[in-house]
Amino acid sequence: MVERKIREEFARALEERDGDVINRILSSIDEESADELLKDVWNTSTGKEYGGNAGSAFDEFKERIYGKRRNSGLSRTIAWISSAAAVIAIALCLFLALKPNHSVTRWAEMTTGYGKMDSLVLQDGTKIWTNAGTTLIYPEKFDGKERHVYVSGEAFFSVAKDPKHPFIVTAEGVNVRVLGTKFNVKAYNDESDVVTTLVTGSIQLTTPVSDSIYKLQPNKTLVFDRENGSVECYLNKEYNLPMWYCDELNFNNITLDEISRELERRFKVKIVLRNPKCASLRFYASFVNGENVDDILSSLNVKNEFRIVRKDDVIDIY
Repeated sequence: MVERKIREEFARALEERDGDVINRILSSIDEESADELLKDVWNTSTGKEYGGNAGSAFDEFKERIYGKRRNSGLSRTIAWISSAAAVIAIALCLFLALKPNHSVTRWAEMTTGYGKMDSLVLQDGTKIWTNAGTTLIYPEKFDGKERHVYVSGEAFFSVAKDPKHPFIVTAEGVNVRVLGTKFNVKAYNDESDVVTTLVTGSIQLTTPVSDSIYKLQPNKTLVFDRENGSVECYLNKEYNLPMWYCDELNFNNITLDEISRELERRFKVKIVLRNPKCASLRFYASFVNGENVDDILSSLNVKNEFRIVRKDDVIDIY
């Protein structure tokens, strides 16, 4: 039996998408108690009690969460479920598949590891590029009134036009609704900002803390801060639009701390900022010739503001 205090803490962690707390709680309880908490997630997310057909769906939901638990142990699989958005998304997907008069939807998942990029074309002709450290959940076939996918990480979308079937991207609580356009969503669960940039067409966004609907025009970016609920919208210069999917990197007034996180994912390295003053240094730079991480850091250090020491895949900056 899971204590009420733990249940409440777990519920808050899910609401706030605090992967560290989710990780800690699930690591500290036994498997039976973890299942009990997951049933709470299922019941709360779907509004349908565990049992009957819902029991079968929950079992599938749980199996997808735990994956190869029997071989690897619970502690090694919890990393996957530290993104609350992904957990709830799967619960909702499975529940909808069992609703009366609703055809069964087969969901697929694509995970792009660090140091990699990937792409795929959906059944409707929509093309999606995924950046390093990204998980994409999507239906094998769109058969409802809406085309809905879920993202944790960063993805660029070129959405096939279909005015009768809106395309919706859910990323860390932010919903992006489009009919046919090109846009970028960046929503890593270890970063507070969810950043959406429109390239062509128009999109509508909603956040989990407000009923407001935000409409973006081309070259505009909307930043939602998950920690304080604030929303910022600004106009991008054309040269600063996201182009990572074309193997280009653009840094426009970005701190070295932010750049380091992006380089870690892109090149599968560990960057440690030993000098706190370095973290707040800001840079304007573009890299379009396939430069590696050493070339990029060397170019950023043209003024010799810091010292770079690399040993294997660990880079220390002093």
